[in-house]
Amino acid sequence: MKQNVSWAVVAVVGMLAGLVFCPALGQAAPTGTITIALGSEPTTLDPQLRDEGPLRYTLNQVYESLVARHPKTMEIIPELAERWERVNDTTWRFYLRQGVTFHDGEPFNAEVAAFAFNRAVDPKFASQYSSYWVGFKEAQVVDAATIDIVTTEPVPNLLGGLYFLKIVPKKWVEADPNRILTEANGTGPYKLGRFAKGDRMTLTANSAWWGKATTLPAKDVVFLFRPEEGVRVAAVQAGEADIAAHIGGELAKLAPTFVHKAVVEVFLIRLNYKTQACAWLNDAEVRRALNYAIDRQGIRDSLFLGMASPAYGQPFLEAIPGFNKALQDYPYDPAKAKGIIASKGIAGKETELWGLEGRWVKDRELTEVLASQMSLTGLKVKPRIVEYRTWLDNLFAVSSKEEAVRDKAPCLQLTNHSNEAMDANRTLSFYVWDEGRGSGKPTVAEIDRVLVANRSELDLQKRARTYAEILQKLYDGAHAYMALFATDVVHGLSKRLQWEPRLDDLMLVKEMQLR
Repeated sequence: MKQNVSWAVVAVVGMLAGLVFCPALGQAAPTGTITIALGSEPTTLDPQLRDEGPLRYTLNQVYESLVARHPKTMEIIPELAERWERVNDTTWRFYLRQGVTFHDGEPFNAEVAAFAFNRAVDPKFASQYSSYWVGFKEAQVVDAATIDIVTTEPVPNLLGGLYFLKIVPKKWVEADPNRILTEANGTGPYKLGRFAKGDRMTLTANSAWWGKATTLPAKDVVFLFRPEEGVRVAAVQAGEADIAAHIGGELAKLAPTFVHKAVVEVFLIRLNYKTQACAWLNDAEVRRALNYAIDRQGIRDSLFLGMASPAYGQPFLEAIPGFNKALQDYPYDPAKAKGIIASKGIAGKETELWGLEGRWVKDRELTEVLASQMSLTGLKVKPRIVEYRTWLDNLFAVSSKEEAVRDKAPCLQLTNHSNEAMDANRTLSFYVWDEGRGSGKPTVAEIDRVLVANRSELDLQKRARTYAEILQKLYDGAHAYMALFATDVVHGLSKRLQWEPRLDDLMLVKEMQLR
């Protein structure tokens, strides 16, 4: 049955969204600079290739999608598509914004939109965003300002997936397919100036932006890449930065001011028991023992100063449909954990917990604390801090077609999983489905079969109930991940900057204000 989205409703939503994104209506051309200190830098400039926070924080100022999310409500709103409708269960029609150009002057139209979509979802491209786009097949040009997106099956959260599919210019990419790795050319409010790896990225306002450059809060944006939290805070204290991103609560109090907000991120330990080296984890009792070993409440209180909340034994929070309200965190019982490990004859076994420094709040410290607590079971768990690119490559290594690559994936890997798609399928298709890009879980037929079938369920209440049932089975079998807790995102701010973090933890400069 054809379901139309009212033009009037979409127009009103778009107008309201424009008001939200316009901090200084009537202002002349923007002046000044906003400087943001991040803990890590992007490993590529191709916005469709790697699923990584630093890439989103920086290049979401440069590239745009067909749809966006309202910064307050998280509802889907128009961006490069002005409106859309579902033609049938496997076809959606998008009516595109006209008069938009890329930074080099190339026009945005249906041919470009279809090219960008098809490039991203092509299995040969092997995008790390593929778990957002399960069921996406192809985009077809209807006319110069209209495309149809066709799926292999009904995709209830298609719009949520498109939120992460950035539109790249066809002619520019085809002329030199490799330059998108080191250069940028979007339709967004800011253009890439310079990317000095290991130091900074500079952006400048796009005077031809369709959203009106006069509404932007600053002419230039600088991202500083500073792994140490203290260095980021010091930059704000010294007036060298306006945001010290992702810092601990005790350091935040040293900044002129700070903000914190619960977001859709949960700290997990990804469990890999697909490989021979990690076969010792292919035992539900051993996996439960590791869960019993973690003092979640103690870590939340001591390391995060209470600015964290329980994960309730699952990899996403209650804002996501499918959350199971009956589940609780595994109890902290180190004696029970130690007894299980001894009974399995694996006391003294050496393994590593891989983590990062500078990517998330207290990431190094958390890796070390978790390794120490798991070592009290009788296992010898060594914390291993690696570079972000190495960490990311090994997160995806479990799904490699090359055995040698799969075998290098760690048994235990700390991650802070975000679900900005606001869809249970995004998480479960990545970390749980036996074919998921980040899944270290072997096939469990009663879980994988239901998970695949539920993706295309259009009855949203039934879909959510089934996901809740899957989460119960995952909890009972201690499968795929160890859910730890959700930490608030904490940012130190300069006194001149006014900004409220989003639930999806995206940083969009167009939503900021300078006092």
